[in-house]
Amino acid sequence: MTFETFWNSIRDAAKTTAAIFGIGLAAILFTRFLAFAGIQEIMVDTVAAYGVGPLEIILVAMVIYVILGMFLDPLGLMLLTLPIFIPIFDEAGVNMIWAGVLIVKFIEIGFITPPVGMNAFVIKGIVGKEVPLSTIFRGLTWFIAVEIVVTGLLIAFPAISLFLPSLMQ
Repeated sequence: MTFETFWNSIRDAAKTTAAIFGIGLAAILFTRFLAFAGIQEIMVDTVAAYGVGPLEIILVAMVIYVILGMFLDPLGLMLLTLPIFIPIFDEAGVNMIWAGVLIVKFIEIGFITPPVGMNAFVIKGIVGKEVPLSTIFRGLTWFIAVEIVVTGLLIAFPAISLFLPSLMQ
């Protein structure tokens, strides 16, 4: 390792850290704006007025997270959407641990789903020119199918994701 390599790695780490702090700062400002404008209360009142149940809220969240997960990075997506969804989940009586597990699964599905599927491009960068992107996306279809099955099981049987946390009480 040369000094130049070391310095470049420090510089790249500082750029990445600054970008993450920028995203975090923007998320804090966004959350404060939502609170100041009363958007969270409006959303909760709207959901309560329509009498939407927990399952419908989870399914709507799934659609939103999978679609946004195709285009946004997970950290930014969570920081952007959780200030809106957490009060809605809370009002509907959804267990927060269960909701958190489902949100992670939804983001994972979006992260490997075409047309963007950011993880597919990471794999493409690793394997290089030997494997075309279409082959990578074809290979990901099995993973998407398994993720959908696992997510369906988690929605149908919330106790799967709540078993270990229940042992900690």
